[in-house]
Amino acid sequence: MRLLLTIIMLTISSQSAWAGFFDSYARGKKGDVIAEMRNKDRSEWVPDVLFFGAKGDEDLNFRSCEEYRDIMNQRLTHYEYRCVPNR
Repeated sequence: MRLLLTIIMLTISSQSAWAGFFDSYARGKKGDVIAEMRNKDRSEWVPDVLFFGAKGDEDLNFRSCEEYRDIMNQRLTHYEYRCVPNR
């Protein structure tokens, strides 16, 4: 749980203020994983959290994202979450 909270806080605090200016959203680098969410009434997936930092270990980023996805799917029943590897 501490790892998950640390990852979330690092993600929130390290996002560049200009990241969305040059792209529709910051995607990170290869090996990072993006948690996307959508309202169950709509079909559009929106990026929510970027999991990064485990250099060369996409599995750790993906496991962290899956943990986050499971927590959020239980707490927010009107939204659906998924994990998408950044290629």
